[in-house]
Amino acid sequence: MASTARAASQRLGVDDWVAAALDLIGEEGLPAVKIDRLAQRLGVTKGSFYWHFDDLASFLSAVADEWCRDRRELRTFLDRIEGLPARERLTALIGLVNDLRYWQLERASREWARTNKRVRDTIARSDRWILDSERKAFAELGFDPEEAEMRANALFYAGMGFILAGPRNARVDLSQVNALLDLLSSHGG
Repeated sequence: MASTARAASQRLGVDDWVAAALDLIGEEGLPAVKIDRLAQRLGVTKGSFYWHFDDLASFLSAVADEWCRDRRELRTFLDRIEGLPARERLTALIGLVNDLRYWQLERASREWARTNKRVRDTIARSDRWILDSERKAFAELGFDPEEAEMRANALFYAGMGFILAGPRNARVDLSQVNALLDLLSSHGG
């Protein structure tokens, strides 16, 4: 009865269902996305789901569309930090690993990419954006192209390691990431 009252007084839209799915994907991964589970989380009946979507496959397609749109916000972020000095840009990039929602979805979406070409292609494109930004910053710090490439790769893959292999639902120790950045941006030897 309570869920029927909620549905009647506050109609859910496609965006509500998609946002709930993205939250659940970030928390527990794609396999956790079930219609009944989302309906319970949103406090409505499964009928609300079927009002907006034909089936789980069409729903997951809408979720992937939204995730890809959200991923374009990364491009906006990279454009926004472009004018910063190289070291500040790199610091801003490593700050992404401390954004809990970002890396929870990052972890889950890389698993999702195993079965969804669109998600896989979007991840590959955004990885290139980040690597290009890091490579450019290391070049501006005075490293030759080959060295800038190696350092950008090392920073990127270390960041992925913090995200993918780190403890679930825990923030990264930024002092470790900053120490790595100090090491990679040093010309000493």
